[in-house]
Amino acid sequence: MAAAIKPAENATTSTSDSPILDYLKTMEASLTERIDTLTTHVEDIKLTVSQAIEKADSALENSLTNQATIKILGEHVVAVQDRLTSVETEQKATNLKFRGFPEEAEGSEDLITFIASFIAHALQLEKAIYPVITNAARLGSKNNTKRINPRDIVATIPDGRGQHLYAYDEESGKQLPQAMQAESPMEHEGEKR
Repeated sequence: MAAAIKPAENATTSTSDSPILDYLKTMEASLTERIDTLTTHVEDIKLTVSQAIEKADSALENSLTNQATIKILGEHVVAVQDRLTSVETEQKATNLKFRGFPEEAEGSEDLITFIASFIAHALQLEKAIYPVITNAARLGSKNNTKRINPRDIVATIPDGRGQHLYAYDEESGKQLPQAMQAESPMEHEGEKR
């Protein structure tokens, strides 16, 4: 009897276990599919994060490069501003500004000759000695109808660094320091050493 029951139990077990096994196999397949899908999504997320990290690193590197470039440009701007200020200061030091001369006061003379003779007269320089003026011009538009005062005159003299060329002798045509050197070479002997 025992032998006859076993096959019946096996038949019953196999029939009763079959739906559970089928269900478990279906669940296993479903879980495997979901795990595969999740694994694919995780890999996609890892790839996206990796790309984002690369972009962030690149952006950081670009930012550091840009900061270095900005610093260099800032230093360059400061240097250019310093040079510009220096040039403006030097230029202002060699410009003389005259106010109050009526328009056309120079008459038939050119403005350089007019200003040179005015300075020579005002400083009571010796006859035929005039300051060296390299440029002279009136500032502003000549046709400004709203102007009450005459236009200013700006005259440029040499900067004189190491040259001291401020005047010339009309008779000899020499610049004043050269004319002075010709008269008293002993005074200037020590300067040349």
